[in-house]
Amino acid sequence: MQFRTILYDKSDGIATITLNRPKKLNAMDILMYDEVGSAFNLAENDRQVRVVILTGAGERAFCAGDDISIFKGVERSGVRVFLKRVMPVMMNIEKMEKPVVAAVNGYALGGGFEFALACDITIASENATFGLPEGRIGLMPAFAILRLPQIIGIKRTKELALTAEAISAKKALEMGIVNQVVPFNKLQETAREMAMKIKDIAPLSAALTKAAINRHSGGEELEYTTEAISFLFKTADHKEGYKAFLEKRAPQFKGK
Repeated sequence: MQFRTILYDKSDGIATITLNRPKKLNAMDILMYDEVGSAFNLAENDRQVRVVILTGAGERAFCAGDDISIFKGVERSGVRVFLKRVMPVMMNIEKMEKPVVAAVNGYALGGGFEFALACDITIASENATFGLPEGRIGLMPAFAILRLPQIIGIKRTKELALTAEAISAKKALEMGIVNQVVPFNKLQETAREMAMKIKDIAPLSAALTKAAINRHSGGEELEYTTEAISFLFKTADHKEGYKAFLEKRAPQFKGK
């Protein structure tokens, strides 16, 4: 299968999916979401693949979130369609039977942060940065709102989402968001070492372990989040936040 925005490699029972738009800080557009979804389906249905690694190309970013240009002129109904198309990509990573290791380098913001949350184990480089900046353009996090409270608790989730402040890899480790922090030049090696350890586990044992831990994931909260974000897209504050972001200035929000 040929991909335009990602790289797919398979060796020794490990599939590596690399987000490959380094000039855009690996920001996600519609095609990239579709290709990531297809790549994970490919790995899931390949009996030779036992573990998946998700990473980003280049030193600057794992994934800087959604490419904001894709939202220009989008109406609320279009946003709902978009969310129902991309949220399952996160859910499928979480729900797939095969374990997934995230190797996070540089920026992991918004949707990039959420990709790391969807993975089973996250290895971060020392230069990794995690954040939920959606509130700065009048929106709210999506998948992170569903999963982050289960990982770090409600209070800390509110702090990250409501301040939109980014945290370092060290802080993410302290909060339990990542499993290990390593030098950048050791990131891929460490992620692969982790994947090799997981590969030695019986496949059915790994699948049922994931299923047992994630058995309460999904449900009504997904629909609520989709509707909430769709509503925010029609607000004046979002329009102002979007414009301010493009103009590289502080937004003037009015609660409308």
